[in-house]
Amino acid sequence: MDEFGTIYASGITVFRNTEDTGYAYLEQPLYDVRSIALAAYKQPELKRND
Repeated sequence: MDEFGTIYASGITVFRNTEDTGYAYLEQPLYDVRSIALAAYKQPELKRND
């Protein structure tokens, strides 16, 4: 993947809940979910725009 690249995924089925629920199974899965993934720099140098 390029430095500023992203990954787009579609058609995802989600069948688990959140961490707060211990990743319990959902009663009704979520179908056709779309997602975008990208990397971020760790502690980048920041500049102010005054």
